[in-house]
Amino acid sequence: MDLLTLLQEKKKKANENNKQFQKAGKVKVANNKMPVRKTGRGK
Repeated sequence: MDLLTLLQEKKKKANENNKQFQKAGKVKVANNKMPVRKTGRGK
């Protein structure tokens, strides 16, 4: 039961963080993803 409650709390926090990111702007998320792809190509 404790694990289930912890997972639910994590999901709630993740949802709250996602909402904050959406408010901040999707541009930041795109910028964060781009360099990761570049590093993948480099390897």
